[in-house]
This record gives sequence, structure tokens and C-alpha cells, in this order.
Amino acid sequence: MNCNLTAIFVGIFTVVILGIGGLVTLYMFGVSVLVGWHTSSLIFILVGVAFVLGLAFILNIAWGSFSQDRFGD
Repeated sequence: MNCNLTAIFVGIFTVVILGIGGLVTLYMFGVSVLVGWHTSSLIFILVGVAFVLGLAFILNIAWGSFSQDRFGD
């Protein structure tokens, strides 16, 4: 039961984060067209790194709770 709840929670969280990531990407693309690539590419890279780290962090928590439920550690 707990494992299923975790999977559902992680699924919803991932969809939300991917949605925000997509919107941020579109926004950054628009800004980069207006401002120029040099300024915005740095922001874009930073947002991308933060996005990947956040996703990895959430997946790490999900796997930790999953393995706890599964193996009883």
C-alpha cells in the first residue's frame, strides 16, 4: 500500500516538475530570442542543472522509500 502511494506521489511530482521545466524552457527560449544568446544561455544552463539535480533528488527519495518498503531496511 505504502509503495503504491509513493509511486503515485512520485509520478504526480515528476509530471509537475516536467511541466514546470517545459514552461521554463519555453520562457527561456523566448527571453533568449529577445535578449540574445550570450546572456540567456548561462541562465538556461543554470536552470537545466537545477532541474536535473531536483529530478535526481526526488528520484533518490523515491528509490530510498521504495527500497525501504521493499527490503525493510
